[in-house]
Amino acid sequence: MKFKSLILPFTIIALLFVGCGKSKDINETTPNTTESNDSKNKENVDVVTSPSRVTDEEKLIRAVNESWIIILENDVETSKEIVLNSGFKKPNKDNPNKMDDTSRVVALYKTNENKEKIADYTLTLPKLIIKDENAKIEGGTIKGDLYIEAKEVIIEGTTIEGNVYFNNEEEKNSFHIDEGSKITGTMEIK
Repeated sequence: MKFKSLILPFTIIALLFVGCGKSKDINETTPNTTESNDSKNKENVDVVTSPSRVTDEEKLIRAVNESWIIILENDVETSKEIVLNSGFKKPNKDNPNKMDDTSRVVALYKTNENKEKIADYTLTLPKLIIKDENAKIEGGTIKGDLYIEAKEVIIEGTTIEGNVYFNNEEEKNSFHIDEGSKITGTMEIK
């Protein structure tokens, strides 16, 4: 009888130690595979993300590494080259438990509650390298050169104050730019 009365308290204490024991920090066990600032990094990173709102260089760098959509909320300037890699995922609209591959989006504008554009912003940088197929840049201005290293890149309502370079003819031929966009420099294969 004494033995049985001791089992229950020891079992409870053991469960408390197991349940409340030190857990490993997720950052200690999961390597960062999304560093996009260096063009030598992995191109297919497979990351699940949500939109990131950007107000300064630090948040821009973080958003490029962690988010499928980068939304500027004011003008941002960086002296670093920015690389938009592929491999990002977002929840499926019909089934939030299912993840879909998604293309990168850089939104250089602000909208109101009626989704009407009310402000455009400028992203100033030496070089924006796009390695994600179907990536899209919307609104505002990019001051710097654009390097396209993927097919089907889309520019909508954006001014590129710089040159646009392509790796090959296929990428150049699949490049989409709407009538509301303009490029002040040259477009060429490099």
